[in-house]
Amino acid sequence: MRYAHLDFAALPSAIAGQRPITAASVNAKPNGALGVTLKPPAGPPLPKRPSFPSGTVYVGNNKKCGPSNNGAVCSANLCCAYPLNTADHYCGSTAKHCGVGRCNGQFGSCWANGTVTATATTRTTTKTTTKTTTTSSAPAATRTAVSGDKCGVISGITWKCPIGECCSQYNYCGTTTAHCGTGCRTSFGQCGTSSPPTSSGPAKVIERCTQAGTMAVTFDDGPFEYTQSLINQFNAAGFKTTLFVNGNNWGCIYSYASALRSAFQSGHQIASHTWSHSHLPEISQSTLESEFTKVDAALKNIIGRSPTYFRPPFGESNSNVLATAGNFGYTKSILWSVDSFDYEEGRSMAQKQATYENLDRSIKHIALNHDVHETTVTQLVPYILKWAKDNGVKLVTVGECLGEASSKWYKDVGSFPASSPNLSC
Repeated sequence: MRYAHLDFAALPSAIAGQRPITAASVNAKPNGALGVTLKPPAGPPLPKRPSFPSGTVYVGNNKKCGPSNNGAVCSANLCCAYPLNTADHYCGSTAKHCGVGRCNGQFGSCWANGTVTATATTRTTTKTTTKTTTTSSAPAATRTAVSGDKCGVISGITWKCPIGECCSQYNYCGTTTAHCGTGCRTSFGQCGTSSPPTSSGPAKVIERCTQAGTMAVTFDDGPFEYTQSLINQFNAAGFKTTLFVNGNNWGCIYSYASALRSAFQSGHQIASHTWSHSHLPEISQSTLESEFTKVDAALKNIIGRSPTYFRPPFGESNSNVLATAGNFGYTKSILWSVDSFDYEEGRSMAQKQATYENLDRSIKHIALNHDVHETTVTQLVPYILKWAKDNGVKLVTVGECLGEASSKWYKDVGSFPASSPNLSC
């Protein structure tokens, strides 16, 4: 819906809380402590302030406005700022209300002669065979917030933090532990980076290796108390593996940080299995984002890197999950072509081992296992390693079996931390 233009002077000037329109009021010193005087920008005349429907609620300075407040419109010479240092829209005339990219022209204008016309936000519905997921349409623009401001997607605008700052789990830019630690939303800013994060599109779904003579034996759901033993065995055999780790599933990731650090330093690949092993297509968008960002932040604290590979819990994803993963720098969603069913208590060890014994080795497999089960690490893994050696199968990381250099396995690379972080979930 677009509103018809109406001469600004025709609007009532005595609406509750509204100041008369005068040259003095247009150029008046703004509310707040910035100490600057705002004037209409130079150049061609701005379009006239749009008219608003009958029944529109007008509000004054420092009052809530905008789409989250029943569409309330700011009164004369006040603009409705996109959320910055607050969780909501407020009317005002400071630089943070009237500055470039700040004024939400649908709900107010800092200048007597204009603002932009209003546009409606559209929504699209994405369907899968079993579920329906509603997602917002793509943001209309990307802008850079200032330090301490709100970040994320706000009223259809993507706000990214300044270079070197992270967007916290509460959607504020900064460089403190609260910003850069657990919950850092890396698609809107990353601590210590030299360039803002970018998306290469939706994560690509992969089920098999591409490199001849290789196989990727992978492990999910850890880290746990058996993870270090698993790594020790692979190291002794001269093979590599990929760990798809959770942040808080069988245990808190920080409780087993030393095992992950050992695995990373030994050349094994560390990838994401998301934070809490949720059914990703069924959770809210904000929770979905935190499933990626929280494990990213934890791994950045533990090994100095966050991954570009992830495996969706239960192998469940949809177009929104893959797109969201891509927004957070994930390039690949790794599934599998072989399942050992090591998690099924009713299946004997002989049956689990037969999964490997009976493999068609002409297929470049990615195999699914879980290092949270003691019998997997103490019985199945020794069998897999011997089977591979006896049959000339090279066990490698997923990245290697796809022919991708190790530099592509991680994003926002930092230095390896000197010690395990003293943090908790």
